[in-house]
Amino acid sequence: MNRKITVAAAIAVITIVAGIGTYYLMLSSPPTIETPPTIVSHTHLIETDQNTSITFYKVIGVVRNNLETNIESVNVTAAFFDAESNLIAIRNASTASEIIEPNQKVPFEVYLLLEPAKEVPDRYELTLSYVKTSKETTAGLEIVNRNWHVDETTGYHIVTGEIQNTGQQKASGVKILCTYYDSEGNVKAVSHTYISSTIYGGGKAAFEISSEPHKISSDSDFELLIVVGRYDQLPIVNYVLFAILAVGFLSFVVYMKKYRGW
Repeated sequence: MNRKITVAAAIAVITIVAGIGTYYLMLSSPPTIETPPTIVSHTHLIETDQNTSITFYKVIGVVRNNLETNIESVNVTAAFFDAESNLIAIRNASTASEIIEPNQKVPFEVYLLLEPAKEVPDRYELTLSYVKTSKETTAGLEIVNRNWHVDETTGYHIVTGEIQNTGQQKASGVKILCTYYDSEGNVKAVSHTYISSTIYGGGKAAFEISSEPHKISSDSDFELLIVVGRYDQLPIVNYVLFAILAVGFLSFVVYMKKYRGW
């Protein structure tokens, strides 16, 4: 009988100690809670295309990746409403960069065509979708010799500089985006420009971005983002491969003629 009591008491003590240990272990090692990617800033503009005279209601903003992994297929959905909260339209747009790295901010733009019979939205709501990915961005491009100023005549913010290819591939379809912020960190506008030429390894290409048609004050902050349309193998790599194949073929021909009687 005493033995049974002793065993029961031991089991009870072990259970209590294990429970206390587990409790303090949970306190000392709280579960990791991920902060999902978010739209950190957004605003809307009404613009008229100077070439087509088409007027748009445009929502611009910035998505920040708060995760510790890359994300892709980042899509922003905007639902537009009138003053009575009736749904006017739903539009979608992807972020400027296909892959967003941890802590990186990437702009987006959602357009709503303002037709003559369609009223200007009273408000809008944004939702964000994305997919975690193990894909990596191809590094190799960086901005050098960057300068900026505000044109005294037009009030446009001008950024100049060069894109340098430090990688081993040639880059084409290079797009540079500039996101402008006010003193409180709110996004004000987004502009972009393209590099018309291919940038080879070790090469550079000059660029200039204007905030036109937006007038940006000189105390505004801005961020530049490089988006590459395509990376291709450098021609020198192809030439080396061709030379290796040519030498191999010639060696085969010489061998066959010398030893096989060709």
